[in-house]
Amino acid sequence: MQAEIAALRETLSEVEHQLRRDAEEAVRIRADTAEARQAVEEALRAAEDGAVKVRALEAEIAALESALRTARQVGRAALDAMAASQPAPVVLKIPDGWWQMIRRLLGLRSRRRPGLSRAAVSVSPASLGESLPARAAR
Repeated sequence: MQAEIAALRETLSEVEHQLRRDAEEAVRIRADTAEARQAVEEALRAAEDGAVKVRALEAEIAALESALRTARQVGRAALDAMAASQPAPVVLKIPDGWWQMIRRLLGLRSRRRPGLSRAAVSVSPASLGESLPARAAR
């Protein structure tokens, strides 16, 4: 009977030892679970903060796009107003010989000296080529 009691005490000791190890493991698991919950909560808060920032940036982008459209309209209106206030210059086509015609109408004489003529001089290209030095080959 003493052997049975000793065996039961030994078994009881082993069971208590296993129970302590299991309890320590349960405490570690609870601590890990609490850390994991905290990490998940922080991640959720960060995601919510990110979503809020994204919405704020989207609103800011929309406001900037609206301001850009308005600025473009103002710029176009300013350019149109400038174009309307400065009429295009009128280009007058003056016929050739207009100065001589004015001088004749006013009865002014030509400055040309008598005896000098402005007749065209005819020179043949061949005579010009003979007096020019030969070109070097390229």
